Amino acid sequence: MEFGDYSLYDKTEYDSFYRDYYEPIGIEYADSDYYVIISEEYNLKPGKLALALYGNARLGWIFSYFNRNQISNPIFDFTTGKIIRVPTKERLLGYF
Repeated sequence: MEFGDYSLYDKTEYDSFYRDYYEPIGIEYADSDYYVIISEEYNLKPGKLALALYGNARLGWIFSYFNRNQISNPIFDFTTGKIIRVPTKERLLGYF
């Protein structure tokens, strides 16, 4: 199974039988990151917010990646009123 260009597992090795240990992509925090308050429209919908901010719903995992201290479940912890850190779209283009 090949991982897509926007996958969290893009750098993780695999073969036809198993996936190797997770190898993080390595996107660091930056001063250009900003904060967003999750509105009711995006409650439990990280893909929808990723589509609005980045033009691609497959990047919904970015919010969990950047907010590990708040979001352990990428869907059910993505709730209205939570303030999350997000990278700019321009910065992400360098990784994907």
